[in-house]
Parts: sequence; structure tokens; C-alpha cells
Amino acid sequence: MVKYFFLIGVLSITLFACRDRGKDASAGDTSPETAQYEKNQRNKAIALECIRAYAARDSALILSHNAKNVVNIYAGRPPIHGIDSCKIILRESFNTIKEYRPSNELALAENNYVFVFLYVDILFWNNPATYHSKAIEIYKFNDGGKIVEHTAINEELGPNVTKRPL
Repeated sequence: MVKYFFLIGVLSITLFACRDRGKDASAGDTSPETAQYEKNQRNKAIALECIRAYAARDSALILSHNAKNVVNIYAGRPPIHGIDSCKIILRESFNTIKEYRPSNELALAENNYVFVFLYVDILFWNNPATYHSKAIEIYKFNDGGKIVEHTAINEELGPNVTKRPL
């Protein structure tokens, strides 16, 4: 009889311990790795949203995701500092580019950086040819999810030239 009560006691403790462990797992993981993963997912979503907003010519949405001290870096130009300069660049860009079509976007995030690899077809107002480009957009985010640095790297392939993987 003592063995029977002992066995029931051990079994009860084991079941309660397993039940409590299940509650902890279902309550949500608040480990630093999980928090960083969630930040990475948020940052990737913002970066992709900015690329789609640029294609839709929605400067208000793009600017809403930029910090006031944002730095934009484009090949062959000095860095452009501040949100006001960003407004001017967007206005000039929209006056030059008729259509911007991104495709095959791949976003990778690590810590506060997001790298977006994509193909872009660009149509300019003053040229009927379509330019195809491979591009890398690099975004650096602050802890609040605002873009503090943006670097654009494009490989111009020229009008009507398509060099894409099969």
C-alpha cells in the first residue's frame, strides 16, 4: 500500500511539473534571441514597405519611416543628411523617374541592418527605353524602428538589356 501511495505521489508531481512547464512555453518566449528576431522581422517589413512605397510614389509613407537625422548614400554622390534633404531627393527622383518596378525582393536582417536584394525596371520621363538593374538597398535602423541610414547600390545594365537568371 505504501508503494502505491508513493507511486501516485511521484506521478502527481511529475504531471504537475510538466503542466507548469507547458504554461511557461505557451506564455511567450521573452528571451533576447526572440526579441531580436521580432525586431528583425519588423525592420524587414518596413524596408520592403519603403520599396513598395517608392514604386507607388508615396513619399509620405517613406518619410514616416525615416528618423530626422537619416543619412542617404548613393553611388557617386556625397552622403545626404536629414529628413528635409530626403524630401528634396524624393521630389527630384519622382520628377525624373516615370515608373519604378521592383521584383524578386529578398530581405535579410541582422541586428539593426536590413539588406534587400532586388531587380528593378526603371522608365524615365525623358527616355522611352526601360532600364534594368540589379540593386541592393541597405537600411540601418535605430531601436525604435526608424531608418537612420539608407544606402542604394545599383548595377545599371542599360536600356532594353536583360541579364537575369533563368
